[in-house]
Amino acid sequence: MNLARWVLLATLMTGSPPAREADMWRKDGVLIPDRPNMKSERGFGAQLFLTASEQFFDDWEKPQTPHLPLLTDAERNVPFFTVIMFVNPQLDGGGKAHVTCDITVRKPDGSIYGRELNVSGWEGPYSTPANHLQLTTGGMGIRIEPHDPPGTYVVEVIVRDNHRKVALPLKTTFTVSE
Repeated sequence: MNLARWVLLATLMTGSPPAREADMWRKDGVLIPDRPNMKSERGFGAQLFLTASEQFFDDWEKPQTPHLPLLTDAERNVPFFTVIMFVNPQLDGGGKAHVTCDITVRKPDGSIYGRELNVSGWEGPYSTPANHLQLTTGGMGIRIEPHDPPGTYVVEVIVRDNHRKVALPLKTTFTVSE
């Protein structure tokens, strides 16, 4: 996926539309409703993806738009990563954002495979322009071991704008073959 498409999604409506529409994502000027991996509320938005590309994280710091190859099928013993992005966190009086994430990975039977709580999304001075996506500073690496069960795993992330008191529950899945 070309990240430029998703940067367009980060453009939240402005002006005085109906309250709920103000919180919706846009693509090419068209409103897009929330999806399990992409939500917004009260001006704050977040997105969740999975990738096996470590290069994406290096490329994020470059001026060119990075390419984000999405992962839907995980290979055993091959690490992959959560990609958590957010837009428009509320800043405190000192211009600082405070975004955190809780990340849970569930096995096909629903039991917890891994969990990391209070992962840093962004803490401190924030100068990203309004309506531009920002990659979280933290995330989770995942690796499926040879003995782990096959099936569909669920990744759940709660992205919190702690100043605004908004929590966005996001979800995506990946599949592990026999």
